[in-house]
Amino acid sequence: MGWLRKTKTFSVFFFLLGINIAVYSMSLEPSVSFLKKSDELFYTQKKIDDFVWHILNDKDPEKNLNSLLAQTPNQNEISQVKIFAGISNKLINIFSQTKQHKKEILAFGEKTIEKLTIPSQNPAKLTKTFQFISAQLITIISWIDLNLPGSGNMRVLLNTPTIEPLNLNTTDDIINNGNTETSSWQIFYIKDILQHVLLLPEYLTDKNYLEKDKNTFLNYLTVSGFCIGNKISDELKNIGIISDLREVLFLNDFIPGTTQNTIAEPMSFQGNTLKIRHITRGQGLQFNIFYNNNGEIKTILGQTLNKGDWTLVLPGCVEYIANTGQLRFNDVSLTLSDKDIKNFNPTFSDNAQNKNMPPKTIMNNIPYIPVKINNEQYLIKTSKKLPNIKWLPSLPYADKKINLSSIYSSLSNDTPRMIIKIAGRYYKWALNKKYSSPRDIKILEKSESKNS
Repeated sequence: MGWLRKTKTFSVFFFLLGINIAVYSMSLEPSVSFLKKSDELFYTQKKIDDFVWHILNDKDPEKNLNSLLAQTPNQNEISQVKIFAGISNKLINIFSQTKQHKKEILAFGEKTIEKLTIPSQNPAKLTKTFQFISAQLITIISWIDLNLPGSGNMRVLLNTPTIEPLNLNTTDDIINNGNTETSSWQIFYIKDILQHVLLLPEYLTDKNYLEKDKNTFLNYLTVSGFCIGNKISDELKNIGIISDLREVLFLNDFIPGTTQNTIAEPMSFQGNTLKIRHITRGQGLQFNIFYNNNGEIKTILGQTLNKGDWTLVLPGCVEYIANTGQLRFNDVSLTLSDKDIKNFNPTFSDNAQNKNMPPKTIMNNIPYIPVKINNEQYLIKTSKKLPNIKWLPSLPYADKKINLSSIYSSLSNDTPRMIIKIAGRYYKWALNKKYSSPRDIKILEKSESKNS
């Protein structure tokens, strides 16, 4: 009978244990949703960790991107963005601490922008968000590499006034374990430049692609307020002597569905300002265009842009800049006195047209259209009446370690005057120097381009 007593004992024990478990479970009921959230965060973080390891070690950014985009059925666009933002922030954190894997991180960010195709019910919104995150990743890595003060604490932002929000919870530690609150990001889409650029039908590769994606594709982004200046720079900025330092980063080299290059600063009138520009990546072309009293183009100054080059955007001119390959640059504007303006543009004060350029004249006069033909760079001349381009050499600068961010963060009261003097000397030297057209850029008349 001993076995019977043992059985009853065990039955009573398990019966009481069951009651206790049930009661305990009921007491935990309010925390069930928390446990599910914890599980979600755990698996999201695990996925982030796995992808980061592969990005840093596989050395195959396209394979990692394809793997990231091969989403499972239960993942929605919110979880896709959280994972991607989490990956970007972890890569930033690793580089900030170690200064290693710069090549692998940049390759992943650039490949994402280049090959981005997100399967989703709302691909346009996701495409823009992913491109914006990738652009921030690349930009913040470059700031950390320059030892820009505060850059190590920066992380990607998910929403900005110029991009539609995805209603994301940006307080999530996985995403927002840092901030760029002092930085002002602005996004420019391909559609923004179409009103300034004549699309040549002979360079359309896919008209449907252009119509479908002109509202989706990001052209370039700008960010200002990222460089922490000193007391003097703040004072000079407050009285309008100097602007914020600005960074510009192109995200696409071509207008989608064409072989025409993307442009920034579409016919931007400079007024009484002098802009100093430093090229930090890629290649491009810059044009300073001067008009006469009748609103006709009288002079075009051109310059090729390569990493490390310094260039000027002159007062009284209308500027546009073309991206011929992954172009990125910093620039800052200085407000000039009438006396200083005379050193760069002697007719500025006497020419009312230079002070108040008619908008329609600016919009309709992009004189040379950049386009790739058989992998060679061309400029298509839109009118036979246009003057030929006078090409200027790059500003010679001995110390390659100097950059605009280091100058801006250590401004003195004398710095603007010194910059204006150096710029004036360079400009006079460049105008008088015999400098032939770049060999790798060919000029075609618009009529000739049809037969090319």
